[in-house]
Amino acid sequence: MIAGTVRQGRGSHGVSAAGLGAETDLLRFEIEGFRLGESALRRHDGTTRSAPPSLIGLGILASHDVTLDYPGGRILLHPRSRPHPLQHIPAMR
Repeated sequence: MIAGTVRQGRGSHGVSAAGLGAETDLLRFEIEGFRLGESALRRHDGTTRSAPPSLIGLGILASHDVTLDYPGGRILLHPRSRPHPLQHIPAMR
């Protein structure tokens, strides 16, 4: 996590097939220097939550096209030329 980027508040983790998540304590942060396999990820946002996992995947999906190679047991990340706007970002107040 990047020092000075942690923000604390309350809100929902977002919307899923079960509907809008309950309001809870949230911590937002920015990370950089994160590696996933052979891919070095740029700076992006993450959100902690009370039950693992933390929500860093939203930032990865915004900045990369993701391919899951199940037979090969790999995840392939291809950086986007421009970040993709996310539709459902956990709300925090």
